Amino acid sequence: MGSSSETGCSFCGFLGFILLAMGVAKAAMGMYYVHDCELEPRIPTFLIVGGITSVVIGVLIFLTEGFHENKKSISTCSFVISIILGIFGIIWLIIGYTYVFPSGKKIDVPKCNTGDKNCVTCNSALLDFTIAIVVIEVVVLAAIGIYSFCK
Repeated sequence: MGSSSETGCSFCGFLGFILLAMGVAKAAMGMYYVHDCELEPRIPTFLIVGGITSVVIGVLIFLTEGFHENKKSISTCSFVISIILGIFGIIWLIIGYTYVFPSGKKIDVPKCNTGDKNCVTCNSALLDFTIAIVVIEVVVLAAIGIYSFCK
């Protein structure tokens, strides 16, 4: 079994990979459906900004771990930027939560008749993906918090 620093490195590497993968998926879904959610047009923007933030944090985690021994100043700088972006990401997640779950309940997508121009709707794939991402991110944040307090 590895030392505690090896475990921390592997956890950070795994976290960086997850943030990169989720970030790319969020940004891609937000860009693909940017004009397909008239019911709540801020959801695609939430995904795009959150996705880009996740990618940047993921890259910075890899940089922090990669320069850990050799270039402490780069490591410290990327760590500070990661913390600032992490705080922004948490605030952005709270904002996105209010978009996805207004008044504490899921957005109701009305059933529309074909050709009804007065019907305002949102792509169900986008809504389902966004709900899943918000729930996963809350669980991941809780896991990171528990890991941080238990180590």
